[in-house]
Amino acid sequence: MLAERPPTSRHSKNHRGPSPTARQVLAILEERIAGGVYRAGDWLPTERDLVQELGINRAAVRDALTILSESGRITRLAGCRPRVSQPAGDRTNARSAPTTHPYTIAIVLPQHDGDYASREIMRGISRVLRSQETPCRLLVLDINLATTLPEQLEQEACAAVENENIAGAIVWPTLAPETLARWRRIQKLGHPVVFVDRCDAESPCDFVGIDNYTAARDAVEYLIAQGHTRIAHLTDSEPVSSVLQRQAGYRDALLDAGLSSTERLWTLPHYRSTNLNDQLDRYLQEAPLPTAVFALNDFSASFLIQHLETRGIHVPDQISVIGFDDSERYSPRPGILTTIRQPFERIGQRAAEIFLQRLTSPDPAARPFQQVLLPTQLIERSTCKPLA
Repeated sequence: MLAERPPTSRHSKNHRGPSPTARQVLAILEERIAGGVYRAGDWLPTERDLVQELGINRAAVRDALTILSESGRITRLAGCRPRVSQPAGDRTNARSAPTTHPYTIAIVLPQHDGDYASREIMRGISRVLRSQETPCRLLVLDINLATTLPEQLEQEACAAVENENIAGAIVWPTLAPETLARWRRIQKLGHPVVFVDRCDAESPCDFVGIDNYTAARDAVEYLIAQGHTRIAHLTDSEPVSSVLQRQAGYRDALLDAGLSSTERLWTLPHYRSTNLNDQLDRYLQEAPLPTAVFALNDFSASFLIQHLETRGIHVPDQISVIGFDDSERYSPRPGILTTIRQPFERIGQRAAEIFLQRLTSPDPAARPFQQVLLPTQLIERSTCKPLA
């Protein structure tokens, strides 16, 4: 381990040459290249890894890399780790050089059957990361398995980022306290972490999602404009930001319309169980029936519509239903559900762009965190109708 020394002027701006510490780093790297530790075509360790391994300041590492680049020993591209150059005239080795990607990025998403949201977010992420001059390697970690709780799977994803040379992660978090603590620690270690759909409310973070509160208000105000005054909200017991913000938007829309006394929260358990029909029947026994229901998502809306039809309650003639997500746009059949459309692919694209900005920043820790809220759109179809 080299001794820590005060930073000195950069080599390119100092005609007296590199600092003694930078010369020591240069000698170590040259010896490793000559000895085959880093072979032609290999990626060098990151600046952060070299700083930690050698115990020196980052300026010395950068000076050494600059000298190696100017001498042609390594190749440096924006946003990529340095790569050992091919010896002059050696083209056979160039064809057989390793094709290792410079960065491995963990994509931590719940892969639900039939759920287009995570699929489209993944598509947006992939399009951005794979369009780079040197594409990134994507490691998709599913946190939706029947045999294991999502929180445990997310903990395993955190461990992978910390211990398996993964550059960082784009995460649809469970927001469990123990996993949030792990992601905060990973950020402090220098790994970029970008949250999608929901975010850490207690700590600064990069996040891309939608304005759930305003979107929920838009949905309820649309029903109110159609003459509905008894509006229920079919929601979920999961205490995460997206769920709570939609509840708040529902409540405030009723409050501003003078309808707060008619508020009805129909809460279903987050972990789906066999008694959902019984739970809905109990809500339907509350008189009088609502004339409209705003559902947390399209899955809940579709489940409710099927249940109402089995009980002889017709949509929209007796109860109007509005969903959230617009997953029917991906169906080969014409959609019927009035809903709020989320820009899932764009969420993935923006998350990947923010991730790359932080990853390639000269000083990631000094870069301000970004909170991006993308617009939604109300899609009118046939499950809502005005009251006569």
